[in-house]
Amino acid sequence: MRRSGHFRQAIALTEGLDRARNEQDLTYWGNLMIPYHLLGKHQRELELAQQARKIFPANVEVLRLQAEALVGLGRVAEVNAVVDEMARVPLEVEQDALLSVQLAFLGRDLRAHGYRQEAQAVFERGIRWTHAVIKTRSPAEQRELRLGLAALLYDAERWDDAKQILTQLAGETPDDIGVRARLGAVAAHRGDRREVARIDRWLAKRQDLYLGGEPAFDRARLAAILGERDRALELYHQALDQAYALRQKGYGVFHPDPDFEALRDYPLFRELTRPKD
Repeated sequence: MRRSGHFRQAIALTEGLDRARNEQDLTYWGNLMIPYHLLGKHQRELELAQQARKIFPANVEVLRLQAEALVGLGRVAEVNAVVDEMARVPLEVEQDALLSVQLAFLGRDLRAHGYRQEAQAVFERGIRWTHAVIKTRSPAEQRELRLGLAALLYDAERWDDAKQILTQLAGETPDDIGVRARLGAVAAHRGDRREVARIDRWLAKRQDLYLGGEPAFDRARLAAILGERDRALELYHQALDQAYALRQKGYGVFHPDPDFEALRDYPLFRELTRPKD
């Protein structure tokens, strides 16, 4: 329900579950905290985050969710203290996602709430952390860290630096849709319409049903960055028809993606992406 925009129903269903049986599952907490965040119920969100921390004291995702609740409450000065805690968690502690990924999420949330300077500081901190640890990790972990670094550089609007890493990654895995799509987005931000068109054609050829609408959504992003609102909306509809929202990446699942800024005041798009209950 949460992934399709039915936030209140998601909360009701999750709160109806037996907590004792589900509290060891991070998805359980996400299904509570994320809808509360998007509905603006940040005090309840913070209470849940504090409860979850007692169960997952060294989990950087839970720490990030706590930080996002503080962002929603406007207690931005306290966010840095939580980020410090996130950075102190040893690398050896198993996580569902790297610190760099969690900092990227947090930075985007800060930006969505209007804290652009603070968001930039979080992105830059994630970039420094990744540079500091990347050479100490295994080759498989290094690739994941490079992907995270490229995302942080992108979010920090350091287009040339992001392009350099993404180009290297694309050379290693030419069929990686996510990397190709992000290269297209960098090109769009840099005004390289010829490169955008080339990557758009490449994405359009990815027709596997198991991709769940990812190529269509990536093409919608390119159109949105270029200000092509009608085309972006058409491609977004296509992505939803291919079950993209279930991938938990669609617009409306989290705060609005800054790449879709040109569509935020577009009535058809607002109606499509508004909460459903």
